Amino acid sequence: MHSRRHRHSAGVLAGHEERLFGNSNWDKRRPVIYLSLLFCAGNVQYLIVWGADTALHQQIALALIAFAVSVVGSYCFAAVWDDKSKRDAAVAAAEVPDDDDEVSERPDPPTSLPTDRR
Repeated sequence: MHSRRHRHSAGVLAGHEERLFGNSNWDKRRPVIYLSLLFCAGNVQYLIVWGADTALHQQIALALIAFAVSVVGSYCFAAVWDDKSKRDAAVAAAEVPDDDDEVSERPDPPTSLPTDRR
């Protein structure tokens, strides 16, 4: 019973997040990221097991590891940046008043000019 309630509340939050932040395109980005990391891991694995111990293979392995680190760093940074941008846009849209809700802060001008009595 607890898992059903948890699943339901997660679905409600996901719908709320979808409404606030719009359609997320991370479901298209994640496979590219995972395939890039798999490519790096596979090539480094190949170099470790079957590659000759040459300076060229060492440089290739270092470049692949650096690429994997940059993919992970970019993934985390881009996710945070994307969520923050969407959150800021939602807050800015919520702060814009409608024409009906706008309240004038200036007082109405006087209908007649005051006369100077001496």
